[in-house]
Parts: sequence; structure tokens; C-alpha cells
Amino acid sequence: MMVRVVEASRKLKSQALVQTPCQDVDELVRRGHMITPTFMVDKTETTRMRMVHNQKRSNKGVRKKKPHFEDSRVVEQVATPGGKMFTCDVGSEILKGKDGYHMLWIAEEDQKFMTSDMGLLVHQASLGPPDRQAILQQTGVDIEGMDLEEVKDKYWRAVPRYVMCAALPYGYVNAPWLFQATMKKIAGVIRNHGVPGVTPIICSNYLDDWSFWAKDDVEAEAWQPIILKAFKDHGIMVQPGKGTVDKDGVWHIVSSVDSNIGVGINLAGQGTFFVPAKRQARIVQQAKAIRTSYDRHNGYVGALWIAQFAGLCMSTWLAVKQARFWTRPFFDDLVRGRAYQHDFHNQIRLNRESLRCLERWMRLATSKEVGRTIWRPPVDLPWTCDACTTAGQGWGAALPSQPLTGNPQQSLGLPAAGIWGPKHQGLSITALELKAVKKSLRRYRAWPRSGDWGDMSQGTMSLIYRRSLLLWEDNTGVVSILNNYATASAGMREDLKKIMDILEVEEAEQRVRYVASADNPADYFSRLPSKGEWVLAQSQADEWMNLFQPCTVDRFADGATARLPRFDSPYPCRGCEAVDTFTTTWAGECSWVNPPWRLLPKIAQRLRHEPDAAAVILAPHWPTQIWWPVLMSMAQAVLAVSVSEADVRPTSLAKQMGITPEITRRAGRAGNMVLIYVPARPPDVDL
Repeated sequence: MMVRVVEASRKLKSQALVQTPCQDVDELVRRGHMITPTFMVDKTETTRMRMVHNQKRSNKGVRKKKPHFEDSRVVEQVATPGGKMFTCDVGSEILKGKDGYHMLWIAEEDQKFMTSDMGLLVHQASLGPPDRQAILQQTGVDIEGMDLEEVKDKYWRAVPRYVMCAALPYGYVNAPWLFQATMKKIAGVIRNHGVPGVTPIICSNYLDDWSFWAKDDVEAEAWQPIILKAFKDHGIMVQPGKGTVDKDGVWHIVSSVDSNIGVGINLAGQGTFFVPAKRQARIVQQAKAIRTSYDRHNGYVGALWIAQFAGLCMSTWLAVKQARFWTRPFFDDLVRGRAYQHDFHNQIRLNRESLRCLERWMRLATSKEVGRTIWRPPVDLPWTCDACTTAGQGWGAALPSQPLTGNPQQSLGLPAAGIWGPKHQGLSITALELKAVKKSLRRYRAWPRSGDWGDMSQGTMSLIYRRSLLLWEDNTGVVSILNNYATASAGMREDLKKIMDILEVEEAEQRVRYVASADNPADYFSRLPSKGEWVLAQSQADEWMNLFQPCTVDRFADGATARLPRFDSPYPCRGCEAVDTFTTTWAGECSWVNPPWRLLPKIAQRLRHEPDAAAVILAPHWPTQIWWPVLMSMAQAVLAVSVSEADVRPTSLAKQMGITPEITRRAGRAGNMVLIYVPARPPDVDL
């Protein structure tokens, strides 16, 4: 309660909270005030607390909007191997960098809808003498020896029972969306700064956490004045002592940070995601404490404790590839113990599987699974796998192998096959497909490389040793399981664990893509979110494809939509040179790129890491997007163009499925497009 007085006093002083017109609850209700209680929650990894306004009543009438966060997953697309970075936390300039949310103020006529009841006891306590312990706990300032009036002015004042939020509060359902949308506008200003002689600024932000990705110290130093000016123009202040900013406000340029939105990042070499030492120690300490509690209470542990621990472990998934696998049993125990029905205010029993996972987390500091490469090596060994439920049949695989393209000369590689036994009867197709992957990897692991593999012949090493595998799988459930290393089915976890163990021992990396059992485009597209929606008129495409340099390959097309004789398709179809253009090289070609817009970050990444590839890209003029400065830093020419309605032709597949093309859905984009020409660059040019 005393801590709440300290926090409320600070917000009243900054005017983030303001007193209501009166303190009579009946009169406030009559005037239309929506009154909700407040409560305090712990700030992550600190001893301080945060005030949250319970806006459940207000939130019921609001349509929740999902913010688009640029978290650590974007590092692969925006950072440069061996590059530099600097990070910061931002806050309101009026509040001297504190409280990022309070940068957004609420209109006076709307403040009554966010009226809070601080509580009668809080009001009464605030009228008494300042509490030194509460002030020390919440602010870190020891007031002993300070003048009483100075203490009251800074940390302690009379708190009215009823107050209104004048700034965006914690607790409003759309507060993250509003804040992130505001930051996105500011990111657009920074990325499209227009300062002559300074390269486009590559940045990402997650709420009030900002990261900037430069190729070297010189580029980073040139960016900083522009960034600080943009922040200042928008009333934003960089918080000293946060990110790579020291307590004196000096911005340090580094190649590695201990914590960037939950994980550590090291850009040296191929780059690595890692678990920061403090978070690692916290996970190990909590795992040991949970095990001790389990032993003392006959196998029972507090449900809230387990839920919080599971969330903490899940936050490391970028650095610990098996994080989801090691936490899934905890959620099973929460469901089994009816924790969700009791709002986690009950005790649950941990099963043996959870105890094994708990021991894994206890050994996190010495685990080989910690640390994931940021820039994964290109695929060098595609393969296919399938399972059948028909009696008397089993599983089959081929390596190396790709989905059928209709080319009679296509090689299916080295086959492997097996028959299901009686113990496999009654299993679901997903369980059988997962077993097929396990059995196939075991078979290929047992086969040594031979002369058929050319210069890859390595004696006794297996076919998959230290390879970057791409598995084409026709079961969407297995695709999800293998990409996330997690399954809700306890019966399939043993097979999943054995697959992970094989890949770990062989030092192999595997990616999984979906493909239909037959080369049926409709069947394929019904299972994949990326659909062929529209095609550009041939006459217009011919003009733009030859405007800067003649294009030789259409990278995103199929047999019906290709604008060039040579094309790559996202699914198996006759005539294409490759299935999934990102699995083949673009080097030595000038590519025509008219892609689904969600793939533009990946396209920018491909061109950045393949300098001897040229491309002509048709994209929306969208400077606020994270891929924009990356493409601008490589572009030789950018031409504003307009795509007329007559030139947008929905594909027959899109018509059958009732899909409205993206360029039509997003109002105004058709008339606000750009042609971006990225030329081939000498290999020694580092962008």
C-alpha cells in the first residue's frame, strides 16, 4: 500500500494522473465516469513495482487490435554478419525518460473513461508521514537526512481516492497497439531521414526498446545525431543506463549485447543468439527451487509458480532451440491440475516428464543446446519423406530429392523404405509421418558417404553429417512439430526427442516445408498462407522488366502466371526451374521480383547476402517497413510507378477461392508503387 502511495505521488507530480472533478462516487458515476481499481505488479528482474489500472470494464467494449512487433526474430533480416549495433530504451522527455507509455496523452474529454479508485486506505496513508522504506523500495532513494518538505515534493503527497489517467495507462487492452503504432511512425521518419551522404538507417523497435543495425562504427556514428534529433522532435528522451547507453547518456556501439528483448545477440562471425548470464542464472535458480518444493510437498508445486517459470523458459526459444520441447510438459500439468479454472491459485502435481525437463533447465549453463546461429547456412541437401496408413504398406524417403517439377530427367536420389508392424496399427497419420522422419534419418545416418557424392566423400561420415537439410513433408502437423520442436501429444514426444538427438549428434540442421502428396496446386495452396493472387499484364511487365537491365528469371510465378520463359514456383508445377526460389541461388541473374509483400524482408536479406545477384523489384512505396532501408541501401535506381486496375489480373485460382488480391485490398497501394533496381555488386562491396 505504501509503495502505491509513492508511485501515485510520482504520477500526480508528472500529471500522468489528475484528480477527478469531485470525490463523490455517486456524482462521478452520474457524470459518466467509469471507475476501476488499481493494483501493483512486480517489474521484471527488478525489486520495484508498476501500477496497473484494471480496465476490464472499458476493455469489454473495445475491439482488441494486435500490434506488429519487431522483436529479435528480425535480426536475421536487418543485421550484417560481423556488423555493429546499438540499443536504447525511450521515454517521455517531459518525464525525463521515464514511463514509455506516458508519451501518449489522453484527450481531456476522454479521461473520465479511465477513472481509477486508488483505495480509501491508500488515500488515508498518503495523509500521514512519508514512509522511508516504501520510498527506498520503489525509487531506490534513501531519504534519511533529507528535508521533510523536499521528500513530500519529490516522493510523497496527498493522493486523492479517485483519479483520472491523463496519459496512456498500463491495463488498457489496446495500449500496446497504440504505442507500437506511434513508434512505427517515428521509425518511418528515422528510416527515411533524407540526410545527404548518410546511408538509410536500419532499425527495429519493440514498444520502447529500440535497436539500430550498422555495418561498422563509422556508419553507426553518422546515424546517432539523426536518431537523437528525430526522438527530440517527437518529445522522446533516451533513458540513461538502459541498452547500450551508459548512465552519462553516452551511446556505445557494440557487436554483442547481453539482452535484446529477452535474448542476447552476438553479431560476430555467423552471429549467435544466446541466453544472457542473469537470465540463465535466474532460470537455474528457479528450477532448483521448484525441485526442492516438489520434494518437500510430496510432488505438489504452486500452479502460478509453474506458469511463470514456463513463460520465463519460453522467452529463451530463439537461443535454445529445444525450449518449447522442454516446457510443454509443464503446460500439460497445468491443464491436468485444472490450474486455469482456479486462476492458478492452486497446487498441481508434476509428472515424471516434467521432472526430466526441470532437470534439463537446471543444467542450462552446461547444455550444448544453448546458442543458436542467427544466419543459418543455405540448404545444401533437400529430401522428401512420406508415410502410408494402408495395411501392408509403410514409409518411404528419398535423398537428395525435391518435389516433382514434371521434368522426366529429374533425379529422385537415394531411396529408403520400410513396412509398418502390428504395433503401429491404430496410430494417427501424423504420428506415422513423424515416425517416418525418425526412421529415415536413422537409415541415412547409417549410410556413409560414397564416391557418388563427388568431393563430399568423407569416408565413414554419414550422408547427413554437418548438412543443412530441407525436408519436404506432406503433413502439416509434422511440419509444425518439427519447425517448433513441440507437440501437444505426449505419445509423439519420444519420436520427436529421438529426431532432435540424431540431428544434434550429426551436427545437422533441418528445415521443413509442406508439399502436397501430388503436384496439385489447388491442394498445395489450400494448406499454405501464401497464395498466387494476381499477375501483372504481360505488356506492362515487359516494359518494366527491361527498363534497367533485361530480366532473365521470374522468381515468384507458376506455369500460368510466369512473365518470363524461365521461372521459379512456390509449389511443384511443370516447367519451373526450382520449387521455392529461396532454396536456389540468384547469382549471375537479373531477377524479376513481383512477390507477396510479406516476403520483402526475406528478399532484401537474400540480395544483401548475394551481392552478385541483380533484381528489379515491384513493391509498394512503404518507407515505414523494416525492409525499406535495407533495399534502399542497395538500390541504384528507384522509380515511382502506378499499377492500373486493368493491369491487375486475379489468377484463376484466386477467383475459385474467392481471394481479393492484396494490391486491391490495401487501398491506395496500386497507385503508390515503386520499381527498385538492385544491380549486381562486386564481392568486396559490403552493404
